[in-house]
Amino acid sequence: MRQISHDHDNINVKNLKSKVKTSFNATFLPNGYPESVLPGYYKYTLLSNIGAVSFTAMGFLSTQCLFVSIGATSTQATVAAAAF
Repeated sequence: MRQISHDHDNINVKNLKSKVKTSFNATFLPNGYPESVLPGYYKYTLLSNIGAVSFTAMGFLSTQCLFVSIGATSTQATVAAAAF
């Protein structure tokens, strides 16, 4: 079994996966899940959030490319895209 060691704390990878899933569920799923929603709700929520993150990244990168194409440096374009 793999162990991740950092500052004398050993964290089991299986425990870490479980904590990430628990955090995701607490953040994005309603109280009473799974009894309070239809069976496909988890998959819908997961795919919806992946889409939102992808859309945000696409918007940032396209805005950055736009600023570079009109003559801004890469650093200026990154700051402007993040502000936009």
